[in-house]
Amino acid sequence: MKADKILAKIKGANDKFGVDPTSLLIVDYVVENWKSGEVTIMNLLEGFWRTSPATTHTYLKKLIAKKILVSKQSKEDARRKHIEKGAKFDDFIAYMEE
Repeated sequence: MKADKILAKIKGANDKFGVDPTSLLIVDYVVENWKSGEVTIMNLLEGFWRTSPATTHTYLKKLIAKKILVSKQSKEDARRKHIEKGAKFDDFIAYMEE
């Protein structure tokens, strides 16, 4: 894919879903870590090195508000929250893959 198409896709993700480049990196991190098992908020905050934990948490809250991701409390341990697909996740991924 050429650079102009990549940049257009990033701009389109922001226009259509309100997802900026940093949020794209967070979604990528979450999707990659789903392959090896569950992803919790603490896993994300400790493992995502591109921003501080506080900034990452702010971006995560925005992704949850936009319904790209959702946070669900663990049934086994009420202190843990899992990150799962939100209502708009599949539409977002389909847009990014076109």
